[in-house]
Amino acid sequence: NRCVSTEPRRARRLPLTLRYLEPALQTRQLTVSDLAPQSDAEIIRWFTRVQRLDGFLIPREDAARLLPGVALPKPVGDDDKDMVQPRMLSLLAGQSGARALQVPPAAKADQPRPFEVIGVPLAPGFHVVELASPVLGRSLLDARYVAGRTMYVRTTALVTNLAVHFKLGRENALAWVTSLDKGQPVAGAAVRVSDCKGREVAAGSTDAQGIARFEGIDPQPPDCGDANEENGPAYFVSARASNEGAADMAFTWSGWQKGIEAWRFNVPTSREARPDLVAHTVFDRTLLRAGDTVSMKHLLRAQTGAGGPGFALPKVFPAQLVIQHVGSGNTPCHSTGAPPPPAGAARKASSPSRAPPSWASTGC
Repeated sequence: NRCVSTEPRRARRLPLTLRYLEPALQTRQLTVSDLAPQSDAEIIRWFTRVQRLDGFLIPREDAARLLPGVALPKPVGDDDKDMVQPRMLSLLAGQSGARALQVPPAAKADQPRPFEVIGVPLAPGFHVVELASPVLGRSLLDARYVAGRTMYVRTTALVTNLAVHFKLGRENALAWVTSLDKGQPVAGAAVRVSDCKGREVAAGSTDAQGIARFEGIDPQPPDCGDANEENGPAYFVSARASNEGAADMAFTWSGWQKGIEAWRFNVPTSREARPDLVAHTVFDRTLLRAGDTVSMKHLLRAQTGAGGPGFALPKVFPAQLVIQHVGSGNTPCHSTGAPPPPAGAARKASSPSRAPPSWASTGC
């Protein structure tokens, strides 16, 4: 999958690397989203097909489901009785919306192309591009499939000047839309969060900072299966805006995080429905001798973003405290904590200087 950034008044080209192929290439293109982009469901459907057909072999039943009406090559041996090579099948043949692309001609019409990189012109939007080459077919496909075999190479391309960033949390989510050429926030962009089937989960518009905020999105994305097979469960997030008078759109999957995973930067994250609990212990002193008695107070809080980032009293308190010596593994103290204070002024206190409720264990 390729992403081509562009400005509306400049030519857009999808780079295509060729080497010793026939002078007249057949290139088909299906524009799922052009100047007036189609629905997210259509983009997801075609994106899914291309991703699923990216393997070397797929089951014949899957090929028949993904390419209805396409005749599958007959098996020529036991090794392909139940499997088929997707590169032998055309994704766009017979599609009513497919059109032929203009590919720059070879330097010499009667000779194969040397090694070169050409630019395939594309309009802004999401595209599915497929190249058909009999030369590749004769060279790379099994000769038992007889002469005239054609090999198909396909990809998707997103021609856009927008970048969509998405952060998903337990209590809320955030989308940030910026321009690729200037890196500036894009205000007024229409942002849509969809599940893996294209059903709308949330929608909104970006503010002056290019940010759209969402509440009530399940922190556990749906299992998309083929729709986002490489990245696991994820949401599809799209943004649409005007770029110098021309319609523009871009999208991302919430599972696209290779290289920027939170664990790489030692940032704790959680998507569980229950808030994370944080415990802190205050000792009466930290310099001790063997046999000394130490008193301590334990504070337990739940992380929450309600009313601003901070902490709140947990709804459930542990019934027992176990103190263990890290070096030896000994557990010199098992204590049952005092129950949390009943609902009242302490739980509803708004004064930041008031000591928060806690439960204590002393004499261990």
